[in-house]
Amino acid sequence: MLVVPHTFMRRSLALVLAHEPDLLLTSQVADIDSAIAETVSGRPDVLVVDQQALERDLADALAALQAQLGAVPIVVLGTGEHALSAGRVLAAGATGYVVKDDAADGLATAVRAAVRERSARAKLSIVGSVEAQT
Repeated sequence: MLVVPHTFMRRSLALVLAHEPDLLLTSQVADIDSAIAETVSGRPDVLVVDQQALERDLADALAALQAQLGAVPIVVLGTGEHALSAGRVLAAGATGYVVKDDAADGLATAVRAAVRERSARAKLSIVGSVEAQT
């Protein structure tokens, strides 16, 4: 499931994932509340969430998703402005972090890694380059 507020970005990422024969995009929504409502009809294997869709406090938003979905891995798309962003996202409970500029090449890799790590959740992954905080 894709949770991305911007229609163009959401559709573009859907096209990227559509070219991956082993991945099936089940739904696309614009916000967290829609994602939670959508999961009533079926639980996704992985959630890909744009950091901008996390309007509430990051930890609270991820906790709400995990309370509704259980142990579903969450991969967050972020700007990668600095390494602190990725660290905060992972510390808040996300399974992976993908820098938006690298999403075309790295998103499928991150989704596959999230599926592999689903049961153990021992490893956390960051795909893309993040700039050091200055």
